[in-house]
Amino acid sequence: MGLNKHGLLTSRTIQAHCTFLSSSDLSRIHEHGTAIAHCPLSNAYFSAEIFRLREALDEGVKVGLGTDIAGGYSADIMNTMRQAVVVSRVRQGRETIIQDQSLKTEEQGLERNLAIDWKEALYLATKGGATALGLNSGLFEAGAPFDAQMSESSLANIYDQSLMQRLMSHNTKSRYWRGSWYPRLFFR
Repeated sequence: MGLNKHGLLTSRTIQAHCTFLSSSDLSRIHEHGTAIAHCPLSNAYFSAEIFRLREALDEGVKVGLGTDIAGGYSADIMNTMRQAVVVSRVRQGRETIIQDQSLKTEEQGLERNLAIDWKEALYLATKGGATALGLNSGLFEAGAPFDAQMSESSLANIYDQSLMQRLMSHNTKSRYWRGSWYPRLFFR
């Protein structure tokens, strides 16, 4: 009963946060095609739990990143990507400590890494978010809308900056959304 008691789990539903879901709850969400907006900073600020992102992804749940400006300090999706990586690593660290404290043997150790990397964060911010919203976007493919961000980076420091640093808002030169160009003036 519980999770779908009122019939709210549909393929058009997007749940936010979902920090207290069990494995069986994630399975039910996947079965109904419901999506989840993962707002990592908001989870860290306001919840006693962090969203079980790795488990949701492994279950095939549609997940996109949310900036949740009411629960954070920035609407910048690049910040949210970094926060998603950090929060997942905190979760991984917590599980490692719990494992060490319970004195499990190596054979009984963690079955998988709970952390995500920058590639998964990029997916969640692009294709994952588009899929969660039911949009044909977030990818470079023939027939898909052209959504892109052009960033400035001098050749002098390109090797001193990570990809995430080069993509930060203050380096953004222009953006394209659905094939239309938006110069810096419109989003700064």
